[in-house]
Amino acid sequence: MVGATIFGGDDAGNGRRRRRAHIGRRAASFAFGLSLLAGQAVHAQDNTAGPKAGADVLAQLARGLSQPNDPILPVTAERLELAREMMAGVAPGSSMSAIGDLLLSEALPKFQEKLKSLPERQQALASAAFSSAFKAAESRRQIAAREQMAAYYAARLSVDDLKTLIAWNGSDLTRRMRTDPKSVTAEERQEAGRYALEHPAVLKLTSLVISYVQAQQAEKPAIQAAFQTDFQHELCRNLATTGVRLATCPMPGPQDLAGLAKQGPVPAGAVHWLSTPQGPALSRYYPERAQRLNKSGAAQAVCTIATDGRLSDCAVMAEAPAGFAFGDALLKLSRFYQAAPETPAGLKVVIALNFKLAS
Repeated sequence: MVGATIFGGDDAGNGRRRRRAHIGRRAASFAFGLSLLAGQAVHAQDNTAGPKAGADVLAQLARGLSQPNDPILPVTAERLELAREMMAGVAPGSSMSAIGDLLLSEALPKFQEKLKSLPERQQALASAAFSSAFKAAESRRQIAAREQMAAYYAARLSVDDLKTLIAWNGSDLTRRMRTDPKSVTAEERQEAGRYALEHPAVLKLTSLVISYVQAQQAEKPAIQAAFQTDFQHELCRNLATTGVRLATCPMPGPQDLAGLAKQGPVPAGAVHWLSTPQGPALSRYYPERAQRLNKSGAAQAVCTIATDGRLSDCAVMAEAPAGFAFGDALLKLSRFYQAAPETPAGLKVVIALNFKLAS
């Protein structure tokens, strides 16, 4: 009976007072719901925003408020900046980053499952490439979402409205409503309801939040598709430096390889090979001592792609275990590599082979 406490008294039975009490209850409820929902609106594109709870709050608010009928205003630099400030108080960047981290924690293990057949180093490099790509794409999505939302409010709220809401969002009570609702007492909810009644901008924002969330829900498939495209492009670019290539990633073109080459030798996975060492060659050049002692091993070398696509000037970078000539074997096998004609001559490439005897 929050509103009744605010407006009650000796004449509480008066019809006008009862109506105001009802409005007060609604205002307190709306103000409280707004503090939760406004922060959620920034994340309306995410799957982790608590869809059922959000829908319940949205339905409760929608039952009591009509949609705003105010005309759309030209967006000015002043109102846009105030809208950004207002949103920073409702949903700071740290909370958006937390949601992005949660989404990444769910997606990364699924990707890592697909990498289990790769050497541990490549698994680690690919996982890092995935995390970096996800964070970059999610950061761009969040920036775009915040700017879109700021422009939406700047076109529908006056300068005075926005300043009122900035003050409201910056209060300790509103902060606790969002972050620790259990700490909010009945008296404080009454205070929130009183503030909402005295400042129509609060209820106006509630109505705008409803409209925005509903619009974003309708656009969610398109938003998610755009994010997936951006993420996939970023991931393929990151993986090009690891030697791991997804079937969904296009082979790098000459311009892409030239860009990668500026960072140093490119991994063999970034090059389109017409031929590479296969079973018979691997068996033929398997180090004799390692074969006799049933030893497996690996080696890595850096080479230069010649004008005919063959490898030249190869030098061993690493081999393990030492003393079994796996590096020498890789140098002999380098003649079986043939790059596609579009590969730039002079490109330095890192080749690597695992040597393992058939069981």
